[in-house]
Amino acid sequence: WPVAKTGRRRRGIVAALLALVGATIVIGAFVAGLRAGLAYNTFPLMAGQWVPDGLLTLAPAWRNLFENPTMVQFVHRCLALTTLALIGFLWLRLARAGLDRGQRRALNALLAMGLVQVALGIATLLWGVPVLLGTLHQGGAVLLLSAVLVLAHRSIAKPIRFSRQGYAGVILPAPRGAIAVVGQDVADLDAVARQVFDAVDWGEVEKGTVTFSR
Repeated sequence: WPVAKTGRRRRGIVAALLALVGATIVIGAFVAGLRAGLAYNTFPLMAGQWVPDGLLTLAPAWRNLFENPTMVQFVHRCLALTTLALIGFLWLRLARAGLDRGQRRALNALLAMGLVQVALGIATLLWGVPVLLGTLHQGGAVLLLSAVLVLAHRSIAKPIRFSRQGYAGVILPAPRGAIAVVGQDVADLDAVARQVFDAVDWGEVEKGTVTFSR
């Protein structure tokens, strides 16, 4: 995962995405339990409105989030679209970053699964919640959560070990996003470290943040 000034921010976005997906799944369970999907079978409007009437019909107000089909479906829609927007934002930010093959595959899989899941949700809604589509939509939620977890795992920076012409060392994350290079039995560690650094596609990592130590 590209680190430096933007690395922590990106990991924060992934963490926020994980929270959003989890919240969307939880609200989706209430949609299924209350049969809220049968209340409004149009998209993107609900009964011809962006914000439908009847969101706060129960008292106290917090009960609407768990017992009011109108509110539950509305919140589920908002969370789902916000999640997809965040996935798209993350994909655009990382499209040209220095990702390795595993990270890029995880990112592409997340975008694809996000699009599929939203499409399944809309189709389920428009067609009156058929059992097959509803089941696929619930299964898609599991796959989407898995995709986020895989990306989160891939975002953990891992040491890169190297050995070249008698030189040995490891490149690993250092505090504040710097990269430290540690070598063993190396006559000129600085020189080989720079060679290895230049050979690695670090994307947006700035060479000024790199530290070398013998």
